[in-house]
Amino acid sequence: MPRTRTKIPLVDGYAASVGSACFQGRPTTMVSLAFDDPAARRRFWVALFLDVAEEPDEEVVGAIRDTRPIDELLDALQETDAVVRTRATQMLWALWMGEKGELAQHELARGMRLLEQGKWSEAIECLARLIESAPTFAEAHNKRATAYFLNGDYAEAVSDCRAALRLNPRHFGAWHGLGLCYMRLSDFARACVAFRAALRIQPLAEENARLLAYCHGRHGSSTGPVQPADGSRRAHGG
Repeated sequence: MPRTRTKIPLVDGYAASVGSACFQGRPTTMVSLAFDDPAARRRFWVALFLDVAEEPDEEVVGAIRDTRPIDELLDALQETDAVVRTRATQMLWALWMGEKGELAQHELARGMRLLEQGKWSEAIECLARLIESAPTFAEAHNKRATAYFLNGDYAEAVSDCRAALRLNPRHFGAWHGLGLCYMRLSDFARACVAFRAALRIQPLAEENARLLAYCHGRHGSSTGPVQPADGSRRAHGG
């Protein structure tokens, strides 16, 4: 059942900005339908989803999944409120993983379970089959890059990160992963480029800022492979 609107600052501010008087105590679905412009409707649902005054309910989450407001959620990564950024980040991962439908998402989840079990080679094979059937599935490339990285196949991981970024240039996880790959290859100049790109999307991501500073300090001073400072790929793997 749709909830009745209470006073929600972010939504009230948006309503004022578009000169709408239709928000007064009406169910959210009816309010959304008041917007003829699909872009305005997307912004409305994002405003509800990201407002820290209350947890988003099933109606709001469902509307976000239906309207797929990727750009609006990416823009929210610039916000100073950590709750807003966390909600936006989690929903972006969910939308990216569900981009190609339920069957592809099921296969992606199977590959991710293999990763969690430490079965790198099996994960690579699983994700390769998925990519063959859905070559434009950016998240499948990103997750296979994770598997290659964990298996020590850094050049292959770079290739998959770049494939993911060709399909989704604002994929902060793929930029982060690309930077980690270049760190392992001791290509600190390219690692810096990757981490800077990630920071343009997520300017308050402390891990990327730390890794950028580390790579900047190592640039031109190392001749052999190095272990990333945290030894992991948490952000890249989601």
